[in-house]
Amino acid sequence: MTHSDNPAGRLAQVLERARALPRQDESAAKGWSEVFGLEYPKDFGDLLTHGAELVALASATRRRVEAFEDEDPEVLLEHFDEVERTLSNFQAVVSMAMQQFLDPLKPTGAHSLKLCSSLLHRRSPEPVLSEEVAADLLARVHVLISEVLAVDDLDRETKAWIVERLSEVERALRDVEIRGHRGVEESVDRLVGGLRRKPHLLQRLSGSKVATAVVATLTALDIALNSAANLHELMEGKSAAPSPVVVEIQQETHVDVEFPLAPALPPATAPGEATTHSDEAG
Repeated sequence: MTHSDNPAGRLAQVLERARALPRQDESAAKGWSEVFGLEYPKDFGDLLTHGAELVALASATRRRVEAFEDEDPEVLLEHFDEVERTLSNFQAVVSMAMQQFLDPLKPTGAHSLKLCSSLLHRRSPEPVLSEEVAADLLARVHVLISEVLAVDDLDRETKAWIVERLSEVERALRDVEIRGHRGVEESVDRLVGGLRRKPHLLQRLSGSKVATAVVATLTALDIALNSAANLHELMEGKSAAPSPVVVEIQQETHVDVEFPLAPALPPATAPGEATTHSDEAG
């Protein structure tokens, strides 16, 4: 069994989906695009980005497992090079068939990856956003981007900046099965930190019709991340609360957020579909 609370587990789950594709004789570029929910060749750049993220998961797995010297890391990683050699094939993903791409990964390598996942789940688990929570946040962010693009009371700079940051959050939520809690957290941190470092944007936002929706969504993201990271406190009966910096943003925009928020409205475009917002923001 693999666990999504560590890089080895997430990598194993992605590789299992790749090995389960019915057409192993088709182009590896097309096969991996299907695994990642991309359209080939239109999303070729995203395909390479996702491949690099899988390589990063493998590197993180080796590094973290090697740090547990009391767990015989040499034994756990004995066949891990099969995983690394498989992922190195992303360098030639266009010229290979899926079967050829995955050929270096033998049962021994897959077993090594599962052993690493079990160790990291036991010794250093990461916070996890549930599928239901991630899906709701994704739908909420997707709808919000459309609302920001449509509003007529934000200047071009402010609108473009907000849309770009929200699009980063949207991509992180869509790729949460690869990037995990940390990927979403980093994208939200860029949004929150940017609003604090650019007070003129926050001031402009406070006078907009979308201020309440932006701050409410930001608060929902913040509380979801905090809840996942402090699950033990919730189990003890403590209620989730937004971070102090998010409370400051609420106060400076004069937005009073009530919880729980209503479920997100279904987006006009399914969240799983690739979207490009940068050009629309202008």
